[in-house]
Amino acid sequence: MVEINVAIFGRFEVQADGRPVKGIEANKVKELLCYLLIYRGRMLLRESLAEMFWESTLPAKSKKYLRQAIWKLKAVLEEYCQGAACDLVVETGWIRFDPSSERWCVDLIDFEQTYLALKEKRARELGPAEFIRLRREVDLYKGDLLEGWYQDWCIPERERFQVMYLLLLNKLVQYCEIHQQVETGLVYGEKLIHYDRAYERAYRQMMRMYYMAGDRTQALRQYQRCVAALAEELSVGPSERTIELYEQIKSDQHPHRAKAPVIQSDERLANSLLKNTAKRLDEYAETLSLVQSQIQEEIISLENRFQPGQ
Repeated sequence: MVEINVAIFGRFEVQADGRPVKGIEANKVKELLCYLLIYRGRMLLRESLAEMFWESTLPAKSKKYLRQAIWKLKAVLEEYCQGAACDLVVETGWIRFDPSSERWCVDLIDFEQTYLALKEKRARELGPAEFIRLRREVDLYKGDLLEGWYQDWCIPERERFQVMYLLLLNKLVQYCEIHQQVETGLVYGEKLIHYDRAYERAYRQMMRMYYMAGDRTQALRQYQRCVAALAEELSVGPSERTIELYEQIKSDQHPHRAKAPVIQSDERLANSLLKNTAKRLDEYAETLSLVQSQIQEEIISLENRFQPGQ
């Protein structure tokens, strides 16, 4: 079975077994496929689709253009399905597309399923497997939905998925902070700020993680970035929580302060290990001496038993 891979985040691409799918080069065919994937499984009124895709065209012509686009898309899909049932269902007045999981691999579908599965879970409730899944799906987001497309229907969908992305990113950063995965958390924290420069909570998270890593300088610099971003984007100052965090880090009094190694404790541990090792060596030496004595006694006994003349 041919696997069809579709990338909707960032640059739109459709591939079958690693090669570009031919036959959907026309813009309206690609637009129809994307719309059907986003609203997969729903019964869509063909008349509404015609009006939306060809809004400045007379109804008779818009319906004709839609029929042609549907025919072209269906022909391409049937070719790549290789005799299997096509996932595109065309009925009088209606159209429905329900891509099977065995054949289709769509970044948007995987992303949305992960969001729906994890959106109600708090970061501290996530397990390692869910963390890995969350990272994988967040990394699928190569860019906003259908970048470069400006159709009226596309813009609200782009904003909807961007909100999902930011919420998953925020959950990911929280998980990293809780489990002290500082380097990973800082990477995703920067992505949060890239999409929302005035997201104050992300700056606080990064301040704590830098401080947790023992880099107070960078922690304080995050505060300065936050102050500048809030002033430029929203004409406001930081919240009391952010200021309080800044003062705690500045005075080196925050609970997440990195702890210096306790040399004395290490010395005590080393001495304890040495004593235990010496004790075990003494026990081995005593056991070895006992075994040697037993062997010597056996040798003497055998010599006496086999002396000449006896």
